[in-house]
Amino acid sequence: MLDSALAVLHDFNSFIPTVTNISNETLALAVIYFLVDFHKIKINLGSATEPWYTVLCRNVQIDEIEFLRQRMEYCLIGIEENQY
Repeated sequence: MLDSALAVLHDFNSFIPTVTNISNETLALAVIYFLVDFHKIKINLGSATEPWYTVLCRNVQIDEIEFLRQRMEYCLIGIEENQY
C-alpha cells in the first residue's frame, strides 16, 4: 500500500504545486482515499454517521478529497486539466 501511495504521489507531483490551500494532511488523506477507491478496499473504521476518513482527519470535507481523487485519476490516465 505504501508503494502504491508513493507511486501516486510521484505521478501526481506535477499537479500538487497548482493546488492552493490544501494541507499536507488533506493531500495524504486524498491519496489514501484514491487507493481505497482504486483497489476497492473495505475500511473497517468509522460508522454510518462518521465515515472512515473523518476518523483520520476531523476537518476534511468529502467534496475536497473527492475532487483530489478525481484529479489524481485523471493525472494517472493522462487526461490534461484542460480536457475535462
